[in-house]
Amino acid sequence: RIAELRDATVLELLERCDGFRKPERIAALAQVCEADARGRLGLEDGAYPQAGQLCRLHAAALAVNARDLALHGLSGPQIGQALAKARIAAIGAARSPR
Repeated sequence: RIAELRDATVLELLERCDGFRKPERIAALAQVCEADARGRLGLEDGAYPQAGQLCRLHAAALAVNARDLALHGLSGPQIGQALAKARIAAIGAARSPR
């Protein structure tokens, strides 16, 4: 269902899983979701592209650097807000067809 989630909701999911401090959790989540999907009768051998998509969106959000935002004169809560906006934009860009 990752395709149905808004970009901000994807960011919220990544944050709730602590995927920025512990990136391995997102890979584990993708693996668990794939195992759940393949555990359903008739779907054992089916493709599960959502796992790869989650990992791509996570990688895009991880690529946003808070230090770059600080160089633009932001500080404190402004950095957090700008970081969230930049990560949401990166997630959206990663979804766009190339």
